[in-house]
Amino acid sequence: MNRTEYMSRLEELLADISAEDRRDALQYYEDYFDEAGPWNESKVISELGTPETVAQGIKDGLFTEDSPREGQFTEYGYDDPQEKRIRYAVAEKSAYAEEHRQEQEQEKVEEDWKNRYEEERRYEEQRRREMQMRYEADQRQRTQRRAGEQERRPAHGMSPVLWVLIAVFGFPIWFPVLMAGAGLMIGLVVTAAGILFGIGIGAIVCLGGGLIGIVSGILRFFSSPLAGIILFGGGLAAVGFGLLFLAATAAIVTKLLPACIRGLRSLFGRSAKGRRAYV
Repeated sequence: MNRTEYMSRLEELLADISAEDRRDALQYYEDYFDEAGPWNESKVISELGTPETVAQGIKDGLFTEDSPREGQFTEYGYDDPQEKRIRYAVAEKSAYAEEHRQEQEQEKVEEDWKNRYEEERRYEEQRRREMQMRYEADQRQRTQRRAGEQERRPAHGMSPVLWVLIAVFGFPIWFPVLMAGAGLMIGLVVTAAGILFGIGIGAIVCLGGGLIGIVSGILRFFSSPLAGIILFGGGLAAVGFGLLFLAATAAIVTKLLPACIRGLRSLFGRSAKGRRAYV
């Protein structure tokens, strides 16, 4: 509603009062609008209230048979304390309504944010449950697939009767091979033991002879220096060779021999696993 519509409606509502009072009242509000300026028309209308409220306030302030007139129209407008109270009450009500509207809008914004947070939380929870269910389903399918593959795996083992027939009829073949393999293994073991024993004995002999040579060289040095030096040097060389042989013996016993044993154990272990896999 603009100023023209507001004043036209006010004039219609004041049709039942005297022409003079109506003219003064309309002139008062026209002046009021003029003083506020065209850019404040909506603000003035909001402060005054509806035309019905203003018209009722003007009528209540005029002379009646039972009550005297409280205000009067002047060149500056209509001065009526009751009309001022009404106008102040309307303005206060409008301000309260605006504040209440702002509070409602703020509550609506907070409620929207809360609803959005709850929706996101429910979506994340549902997505997490779906991922967990999918993972469990995949695990069950893998378990069932492995169980089915084990059930469908054909048996590769031979019957005991076939093993007996092979053992009987293949005796001329596998027995000599077995004996040759056993002899080869025994020969390798004996050879390794002999080499180890020889290296150990050589280390002991070299160490003993070297010590004797060193002592003899020291004693002979005072009577024949050249012979003493030769004996002392030969003793040191013998001790050096003895220590070398002793280190070789220790390396064979502590490293080479355990490595060979582990290799044989691993070889026979893989063969046993392969036979069990085909059974």
